[in-house]
This record gives sequence, C-alpha cells and structure tokens, in this order.
Amino acid sequence: MDDATAASATQVVKIVTLGDLGTGKTTLCQAMCGRPNEAATAPTLGIDFWSKLVHHNHDRIRLNAYDTSGQERFQALTPSYLRTADIVLVVLHATMADDEMADCLKKWHGVARANAPTSVRFVVAITKRDLVDGTVIAGPAFGAQLVRCGLKRYHVVTGKDGFAGAGVHGLWDDVVDQAIRCCQARQAPLKRPGIAVAPARDTNSQQPLSLSCRDKIVNGCCGCGCAW
Repeated sequence: MDDATAASATQVVKIVTLGDLGTGKTTLCQAMCGRPNEAATAPTLGIDFWSKLVHHNHDRIRLNAYDTSGQERFQALTPSYLRTADIVLVVLHATMADDEMADCLKKWHGVARANAPTSVRFVVAITKRDLVDGTVIAGPAFGAQLVRCGLKRYHVVTGKDGFAGAGVHGLWDDVVDQAIRCCQARQAPLKRPGIAVAPARDTNSQQPLSLSCRDKIVNGCCGCGCAW
C-alpha cells in the first residue's frame, strides 16, 4: 500500500488482536492483509503492525491493526493499545477443549472491557479449522460464554492458506463492516438534551408571579439550598 494514499484516508480505524500464544493471530492477520503466508511464523515479540486501505462508497478507510503478543511477558503492553481501540479481534483456536475455549474468550473479553472504550466492537475468530475438519469445534460452554459476553457470532477459519483460506473472506467482511459502522457512529450528530426556555412574563396577567430565590431569602422562606 502506498504511504501517501494511506495518509489521505478520510477515516482511520484501530484494530487490536487478542489471544493466547499459538492461536494463530499473526497468520490470520497476514491472511487478511494479503501478505505471503510464511510456513512457520515466529511468536510475536511485543506488537506487530499491519495496515490496509479499503473503500466504502466515496470514502476511504484505513485499518490499522495491532497484533499483540500472546506471551505473558509482553502482555503489560496490551492495555495501552486497547485504550484507543475501535475493534477488538479475539482469536481462539479449534484444537482447544470447549471449557478452555470458553475461559479464553472470557479472559480476553474481560481484558478488552477493562481497558478499551465502551464503544469498542468485537469480532471473534477460531483458527486452525483445517486441523479438526469434520468435528464439532465450538461446544455448549463456549456458546454460553459467547452469549454472556453479548456477542452473537464467531468465524471458524484457516489462516495458513492466506485470503483464500476457508472462512477468511467472511471474517474480513465482518471486520470491514464493523469498521464502517465505527466511522458512521463518529459522523452521527450528537444528541444533546433540550434546554428548557422559561415562558415570557405576561405583564397583563392577573396571576401573582412567583418570587425568585433571592426574594424568598429576603422574605425568609427559601429552602431550596441555592447559592442565594
């Protein structure tokens, strides 16, 4: 991607990937970004970064993704990246047991909720589909945890075959859709509470006018606790 073109994008959306060591976060990011897939991907040290430009109508959206490390010694860096995240991509892998998968989802969803803005959007991906092809991948414990996290769906993918891998195209569509929604939410007008306007004083009215707080104090009958 040309740097000058990326810099002129009208919107920038920040994505942060979360997941345990060895779940295939980097391979999945490479697949979505269109990079050549490596036969063996070394563990991410600290943070890896990739960027991709997409078009929606007449707007351009630059997706900046921060691929965090699953190694415990680097996890202290993760909260600082989550503070300005628009989308969190939680990555699990299909060879996990049902309870383990549910616990990992709970863990990383909790980390994101504790550090990311309340407006953050979630996408869940289960990688290594090719290793358990034909078997049940997500069990009842994971499904129940998904509901408790307020999430409606997940993607089962094979990242090793690049963008052509099973499920990657659908995952990418979901990520782009969430990015578009983020941009639309930013452009939506803020709803401000209406300001009450006091009715004009009717000089011809025979109704007695209510005393102001200051007048009430002068008359010794104000109990509203105002500054006067």
